[in-house]
Amino acid sequence: MPKIMERIAEVGGRMKNDQTESERIRKEAVDAIMQGRGKPAWIKYMENFATGDQLDRLIGQDPAFLESKYGETILAYVVAAGPCTLNTSCLRMALDMPPEMAAALDDGVTGGDA
Repeated sequence: MPKIMERIAEVGGRMKNDQTESERIRKEAVDAIMQGRGKPAWIKYMENFATGDQLDRLIGQDPAFLESKYGETILAYVVAAGPCTLNTSCLRMALDMPPEMAAALDDGVTGGDA
């Protein structure tokens, strides 16, 4: 099963090569930011990167993760990285988060589809 960071990188790669995909992700990210964590737009955006337990983590349904040192900051990185387009560095901010935060994103989570 791919890690969340691997899925973020995969989506970013698709965005760089597909204007329609880039615009769709950008719109979903903006909607997620405007509605906030736990709202339908947040969930829809995060479904681009995860399923199962991994999705629970991204949508704020993993209490231990949210209470961890980096939980809320990591989610902010992931959602804030989305409003990009084909001509910007797609999801780069999320991919460039500090290594200890990137490791914490996938640490101890199972689930998600392969």
